Amino acid sequence: KVMRKYVWFWNIFHYSLYRWEIYAGNIITYPVRKILRNEYIKKKYAERGVENPEKIVFNTLNEPDSGVRIFLAGALVVVLTFLFLYGIFNVMFGLFAVRINLELNYLFLMLGVSILINYLLLFKGNKYMVYFKEFAKMQKAEKDKYGWLCFFTAMSILIFTGFSVQFVY
Repeated sequence: KVMRKYVWFWNIFHYSLYRWEIYAGNIITYPVRKILRNEYIKKKYAERGVENPEKIVFNTLNEPDSGVRIFLAGALVVVLTFLFLYGIFNVMFGLFAVRINLELNYLFLMLGVSILINYLLLFKGNKYMVYFKEFAKMQKAEKDKYGWLCFFTAMSILIFTGFSVQFVY
């Protein structure tokens, strides 16, 4: 039952990062979307059989099952997991006064563990899609509340990792 809560939280974390990625990405791609709304450009695409190029670009970027933004949000979740594990290792080695040289193979091991954790919690069988459908039904205020919680979680991971570096040397 406790594990289910962790899985739920990690999925809402992933969902919030996905929403942020869509929001930030829409700002960044606005000039391209504006160009695709131009009548001349629409006409050129129509000659090639494309009715609405802006919609195709939007769907390619934002589809929750295969879009670019879901890939970026997933990668960000893996990176944050990696940073958290890196911070834990730094603190452990510092507290136990173990001096090790974090060679590349240790970093790859932590990256592998990060990928495995996120695969099991989010990506295995597209588990996140079930949660995304649940989260899409939430009221905007509730989505925003969890969005802020996830923002502070991400910032806490970054701050923790930054402070953990002092234990390395």
